[in-house]
Amino acid sequence: MLHGALLLLAAWVFCTSGCARPADGLAAWTLPDAELALDLAQVPQDLFWFATKAEEEAAFAPLAGAEEQAAAAARAAGLLFSPWLAPGPIRSLEEIRIELARFKAEKGFMENLRPFSPARWDEILGNCALEAYPGLNLPAITVRVCDLRLLPTRQPYFLNPARPGEGFPFDYLQNSSLPPGTPVRLTHLSADQAWVLLESPSAKGWVELENLALASPRFMLDWLSRPMAALLEEKIPLRPRTDGRAMPDQPLPTLPCLASIGTILPLESNPRLHGPLEKGQTALYFPERGTDGYAHMRLAVLPSRQAAAWPLPLNRKTLAALGMHMLGQPYGWGGSGGNRDCSSTLRDLFMPFGLWLPRNSLAQASLGHPLDLSGLEPEQKEALILQQGRPFLSLIGLPGHISLYLGQHQDRAIIFHNIWGLRIALPGSSLQGRAILGKAVITTLTPGRERTDLAQTLLENTRSLNRLLAPLPLARNGGE
Repeated sequence: MLHGALLLLAAWVFCTSGCARPADGLAAWTLPDAELALDLAQVPQDLFWFATKAEEEAAFAPLAGAEEQAAAAARAAGLLFSPWLAPGPIRSLEEIRIELARFKAEKGFMENLRPFSPARWDEILGNCALEAYPGLNLPAITVRVCDLRLLPTRQPYFLNPARPGEGFPFDYLQNSSLPPGTPVRLTHLSADQAWVLLESPSAKGWVELENLALASPRFMLDWLSRPMAALLEEKIPLRPRTDGRAMPDQPLPTLPCLASIGTILPLESNPRLHGPLEKGQTALYFPERGTDGYAHMRLAVLPSRQAAAWPLPLNRKTLAALGMHMLGQPYGWGGSGGNRDCSSTLRDLFMPFGLWLPRNSLAQASLGHPLDLSGLEPEQKEALILQQGRPFLSLIGLPGHISLYLGQHQDRAIIFHNIWGLRIALPGSSLQGRAILGKAVITTLTPGRERTDLAQTLLENTRSLNRLLAPLPLARNGGE
């Protein structure tokens, strides 16, 4: 009876959390943006508008000195390739067991919103075969976008589906996602040999083996000996260049490697060695898994608008150009569904410029010398953000969320962020619901403030302001 009541309550939450008026479930999901939050109609949904607000020339002004950005890019490269340079697994078996102890069959719900059965849970845990850890110590590379899971299964693990943040889309086994061309170190194979436990530059977890290829010493040397390129658009299909040779008749085209913003791949600095390029083309390499299980470098030719030498010049106009490709994209917890959450949006946005951001929002909000805003009144918080925030280079953090400060509009601080929803009060209940925005948007720090059911604004919950590449601490008194 308890589980049935929870499911009924979950359905009621989903049907009511997106609207401020009585409506059936479908209407709750199909409300216009402006009825969810007026900010989406009143704040320009255009990063270029904020990048060029002062003057066009200032939009191209560097946000950091050349030496400062070069040092940041060198650090980012060191972190990116660190799994190849590590002598062996970093995590101990005890650390893995402590992490897995957070998950219990009796606390989890499956994709059908039914509790995990002990037998099914034991089957998943048994597939880890941790009694033999570490069974591998091999450098490898991702050959396509792949999910990084905390257990070797695609099956989700939800907490209480009746509570916001504990049901869909918050699969707590989804740790992160990795773009193609990510250096990794394989440390252990699952019992069914379909999954491999690995350590990546940003996070650790299980990846399906088909998404990986082993990296030989020769491959790693060839990969590392070239300058790097940053991808400038989303879901670019990479296929090997044919050099004009006819391909054998095939009933279907070869499966492409899809690469998006945040992906860093080797650039071919002398592409004429592989045949002439047309004007406006760029050549780069991507990894492909051979029949021997090892990675091979394949040359792809792209329009120059899709890739450029890494790191890119760090300025507001270029940041806006990349961010516009992300604006409006659906929210994806931990990279699920091929989408991004709040922290991966900012991580991928800054990686092309050589700025390395950690995987989660708490770590991102702790970068540099954060200004502690907790304990202040909302008006004081916003005044300090307007005073000390640096547009396109300052992050605003609150528990479980992170955003990029864009500047001000009509005397309000404006942010770019990928957000799941706004906290709303549910009539006759102590639970909070969500008015689901579910995408990357530009808002004030108080989206939905006009709603009569809004339980808490982002500004009330804001805890910190930090500045990327900030050499000195921020101060509440306005000084540097």
